[in-house]
Parts: sequence; structure tokens; C-alpha cells
Amino acid sequence: MPKDLAETLLAGEEVFSGRLLKVYRDRVRLPDGSESVREYIRHPGAVMMVPMLDDRNVVLVRQYRYPLRRHFIEIPAGKIDQGETPLETAQRELREECGYVAARWQHLRTIHPCIGYSDERIELYLATELTHVGHVHDEGEFLQVVPLFEKMMVESGIILLKYWLEVDPDEQTRRLEGRIDDGRKVWKLSPMDLKSYDRWDDYTQARDEMFAATDTAWAPWHVAKSDDKKRVRLNIIAHLLSKVPYKKVPREKVKLPKRQTGKKYKSPDYPYKFIPEADVKGGRAY
Repeated sequence: MPKDLAETLLAGEEVFSGRLLKVYRDRVRLPDGSESVREYIRHPGAVMMVPMLDDRNVVLVRQYRYPLRRHFIEIPAGKIDQGETPLETAQRELREECGYVAARWQHLRTIHPCIGYSDERIELYLATELTHVGHVHDEGEFLQVVPLFEKMMVESGIILLKYWLEVDPDEQTRRLEGRIDDGRKVWKLSPMDLKSYDRWDDYTQARDEMFAATDTAWAPWHVAKSDDKKRVRLNIIAHLLSKVPYKKVPREKVKLPKRQTGKKYKSPDYPYKFIPEADVKGGRAY
């Protein structure tokens, strides 16, 4: 076997040029003098980051990958844009995808994931000492930090209970209208209440998306029908107590002592300034 296995380009052509990838077909001479055809993809290169929140926890992203028609949990990554260094790409992608900036960056290695048919290279970085500054998602990217954080809480021993109070649209209308002319309740009619009424469908969509992303086996959402306020309070209290382990604590029986009856001290006839007592009719003061 010859020591040099290099192949010599004889002729080449570009057979496809897309937004991301370019496909080429080359005719080459092999080390033994024969000829063959090579088809391969040229790729601009990419970066991958391992963003460490602490010694045990890493920031991940959840994305839908069209070629495989499924979702994946991934470490953040992105394509190197023209004019960028790999480190600049890593810093930009971490900010855009995850909303973090890192004070320390370490280049770990260069990976060639598809050497049989592509020249793609991936520069792998470790990012530490993170600060959250708010993320800017690319189209189709959805950061899934909440479920991972909640799982970390549950695994640490925290009892995590999430409740969603569902109200019927007609009942919401009745409550809000009831606050408009009631001086005791009008202060509860906030701008947020009016927005939730005006944008009912938008809020409903946001709820559905939140449930889809964060209703997990380890931290499920518990939905409570709240049209009847007294009943929903009792239902939630009962459900919450059923989820918290407890044992009966022994206690001594309470017995009231004898009350002093003015034998040691007599109060003077002091002119207390009592406030006026209002007439109450049907639960309202007049």
C-alpha cells in the first residue's frame, strides 16, 4: 500500500448551490492511477458551545430538525457567518439562542463530523461564568430552560406544584363588570385585566404554548376550575395538602386558665373615643 493516499483533482463542477450548502462532483485520479468520482458538500463551518451554569448544570436548547422530522435536545450551535471568527460566532450564538454571555471561553477542539462527504468543521468551546442578559431566538428555535430547571429543583428534593386557574369567558365578564361600579373592587380592575379581556385568544394561545413546553412528568400543570371562587380555594388546598407528606405531631390538650375578674385591678372609667358604627344592609355599609 502506498504511503501517500492523496487523490489528484482532474476536473470538477458545482452541481448544486443553496442558501447554506454547495454540492460538488469531482473527477479524481487515485494513488494506483485509476480514476473515480467524488461527490461532496462544502460547508461554511460551525461552532458548538458547552455553556456551564455551574459545575453540574449546562444550558441546552430544544429544536425541531426537519431532515429527521423530530425534536432534539442539543447544546447551542450555529453557522459561522462570513467575516466572523469562530469565537465571535460562538459569542453571538450563545447570546441569541440562550440569552447568556460568558466571561470565560476555552477552545476545546475542532470536530470534523462528516469526513466522508463534507468539509464541515465544528469548533467546540467551553463557556463559563455566565450572565443572563435575555435571549433573541432565531426563527424555529425554542429555548427549553424551564423544564430542565424544574427537573433540577425536583431532583434536589423540592416539592414543586404548579396550578393554573381556568375561568369561563362569561364568568370573567361578570367579574370584571362587577368591579366597574363597585368602589370596593374597582381598584382590582387593572390594565392587565383589560388586556387579558381584549386579547383573550392571544392569552389562550400563550397558555397552550406554555403547557406544551412545560407540562412535564416531573413538574406537571394542575388545572383548577375557578368559576366558583370558594370551591376552587378548597379544591387547591386539599390537592396541595395531598401532595405534601406529613405526620401527626403530638401536642398537649389546651385548657383555658381561670380569668382574672377585677380582684387585683379595676380599670378607670376612661372616655374612650369610639368610632361611629355604620348601618350594614346586605353586606354594604351606609
